[in-house]
Amino acid sequence: MTWLTPFKACFGRRAQGVSLGHYVSGLFSDSPRKSMQAMLARVTAPSSYQTFQHFVTDAPWSATHMWRVLRAQVPERRGVLILDDTGFPKKGEHSVGVARQYSGTLGKIGNCQVAVTAVLWTGVRAWLVGAALYVPASWTDDPTRRLKARIPADAVFQEKWRLALQLLRQVRAAGLEVTAVVGDAGYGDVTTPRPSRPRCPLPRGGRSRGSTAPTRRGARCVPPSA
Repeated sequence: MTWLTPFKACFGRRAQGVSLGHYVSGLFSDSPRKSMQAMLARVTAPSSYQTFQHFVTDAPWSATHMWRVLRAQVPERRGVLILDDTGFPKKGEHSVGVARQYSGTLGKIGNCQVAVTAVLWTGVRAWLVGAALYVPASWTDDPTRRLKARIPADAVFQEKWRLALQLLRQVRAAGLEVTAVVGDAGYGDVTTPRPSRPRCPLPRGGRSRGSTAPTRRGARCVPPSA
């Protein structure tokens, strides 16, 4: 997987770069289980289990750096930015940010993690250019949970719309040209971000709860042709 090469610079040691390749290969494998043992079983010339476990659980690396590298690799540099939520159903209580909350993946309220995502739609292809885990206040305000999950001391509760604004700024800082911003009902209902609009003057489109058509804020959303 030569396309992984630029990302290996985000890791300080060669062994971590090798483990990165094993991890991604395991995720893309046909194994229905994505445990560390199951992923290593699908990899050619796997590293030791201890090395792989250290990479997954303890090795330091910067997600911010990874996203910078990814955005630099996007070949199409202009399009509409789509802000949305992505849910990850969970059965336990220990994954950071897991809570009973609405998930579009489930189509209902359920036990899950939720990430705010940013996708650049070019009219032909959609490129994932950012994601941020939403961590409910039930996590950020609980010292015991924070300590056990190793949540950084400077991490504070942020509403989804704040995470979305951060993603927008990061995307623009990467040199991607955003012609408009669209979002789902949850973002269409938020009025608080409006003071930030002069800093990020863009056409916007969103759908408010209870509406049947996108609200128009200087942009018209046209679906792609079949």
